[in-house]
Amino acid sequence: MFEDELVEARISYTEACNHHAQMADLHRDGAISDEELMEAIENMRQAKEDLEEVRSNYC
Repeated sequence: MFEDELVEARISYTEACNHHAQMADLHRDGAISDEELMEAIENMRQAKEDLEEVRSNYC
């Protein structure tokens, strides 16, 4: 149970980090807006908070 939640949270965080990196590259190239980049950052922050919550609930 805990392991599944932890794995899911880690995957979500990793995907959010990868998405943020891609969006940052696009933003540097002028392909996306500041708002789109901020959304990616917020998604990454939320995924990190979710991961930390799972860890704190079981550790």
